Amino acid sequence: MRPHPRDRDVLPRWRRLQTLPTSPEIRPLLSETQLPAKPSTEELDEKVADWAQNRAAAFAVDLVGSALVLAEPEAAIDAARFLLAESSSTTSSQRLLAEALLRSPDQPTLDLDAYVGGSQDRQAVQDRLRRVRAALKQDPRDVLAWLDLALAYTYLGLGQKASRAIEVALALQPDSRVGLRSASRLFVHLGEPDRALNALRRSKRTQSDPWLQAAEVAVSRLAGVPPKHARRSRFEVTARSHRPLDTAELAAAVATAELRSGKSRSAAQVFRKGLEDPTENAVAQAEWASRALPGLIVPDHALNLELGYEARARHYAAFGEWDKAVSDAWRWLLDEPFSTAAALFGSYVASIGADDPQEAERMARVGTLSNPRDAALRNNLAFSLVLQGRLQEAEQELRVARDLQTARHEPGLTATAGLLAYRQGDLARGRQLYLRAIELGGESPTTDPRWLALVWIFHAREQLLAGAPESHASLAAARDAAAKARTPEVELWLQRLNDLAAAHPAGA
Repeated sequence: MRPHPRDRDVLPRWRRLQTLPTSPEIRPLLSETQLPAKPSTEELDEKVADWAQNRAAAFAVDLVGSALVLAEPEAAIDAARFLLAESSSTTSSQRLLAEALLRSPDQPTLDLDAYVGGSQDRQAVQDRLRRVRAALKQDPRDVLAWLDLALAYTYLGLGQKASRAIEVALALQPDSRVGLRSASRLFVHLGEPDRALNALRRSKRTQSDPWLQAAEVAVSRLAGVPPKHARRSRFEVTARSHRPLDTAELAAAVATAELRSGKSRSAAQVFRKGLEDPTENAVAQAEWASRALPGLIVPDHALNLELGYEARARHYAAFGEWDKAVSDAWRWLLDEPFSTAAALFGSYVASIGADDPQEAERMARVGTLSNPRDAALRNNLAFSLVLQGRLQEAEQELRVARDLQTARHEPGLTATAGLLAYRQGDLARGRQLYLRAIELGGESPTTDPRWLALVWIFHAREQLLAGAPESHASLAAARDAAAKARTPEVELWLQRLNDLAAAHPAGA
């Protein structure tokens, strides 16, 4: 089992566009349906009356937009349904507004039952592909539809097709903020950060748009080059020439760079600027950074932002509230089902924190739908299967993972193989594999102390269960490793190990 990643960058979110019409990030794409600045309740009543008298798309759009801004969707349900029913005469932007009004405000973009479980998963996404293709036949210049097509292909693990679709969107609108951010996220997902960086730097808009500058800072690090506009980005955050919301992710990206440079005090200050009026992505970055910056406190109102699943999942896991962490991890994963980080985090907290290997298996399988060649996800899946006693299936998954592994995956795969060997009754091989995994992990300066502690704990646990003569030494080593990684999950499993040792005094 691989712990959820310790590192994080402020990469753009990439969601189905139905979740975004009211976001300032996408408004430039919706020019023909710009939402009113802030209508009054009296104006909303007038728009309801206008709609009742004039059942036409223009009046429906006006009413839906106002109802969204005022957070009174009930007033415009009929108008939203009208826009969806009249799909042949309405634009994709208008339909996006209607779908945004009709969906629950805190509902993930994919339904769990429709997505998890096998062939039905692919069928649900393929149905959406057909709908998007039909929309593109009517309007092949619909940028939003091309972006949605790329996302659907990404869900299915069809990277080349997703890449072609997003290139069409960029060709149609080269300086589109949402198009560039979506493209950069896709290219990073495909393991091509250089390509993501080129897309961002080709656009003149990146020089002045803080949303794009935030992406450029994050992608530059992944590409191994310094940000092109680092000084300007720092200035944009401190000069307040933009609204705090528009610079929230840029502040988080700049603060992260400061943190990695060892400038903890400055990093905390810039993070706080990003939390004045944050996006949920900026909040997730601050929550991640707060583990290294004890003085950085993410306020409750920020953690409770709409779509803030990742930030809440990280927060709950940091405090050992495992059921809540799993719940929000599911929402994060269904919000970004192509994200390996979401799937790794979810399967980790489910199996290690909540001790629920069945739930961990389901999360890992969602992740492998979009990322069938990710060795770490395959390893997490194999680990969850071993814990369920499904040893033959686990062995098959491990073989797949071995074929996909790189050097960084070897310690984790070796540890899971050790657990499998113990459960198959091969104590000598189990011990050999666990010690080899610990040796491999100890050789790397980037090894997560949580992982090393948990490997020692699981090794000692299997030895105690088997009554192995070496269990006393393994127990002592596990306790030493746990002392270097005082996290909730390590404390949880150390307590279980100590309880097991008390019940098996002869073996310990």
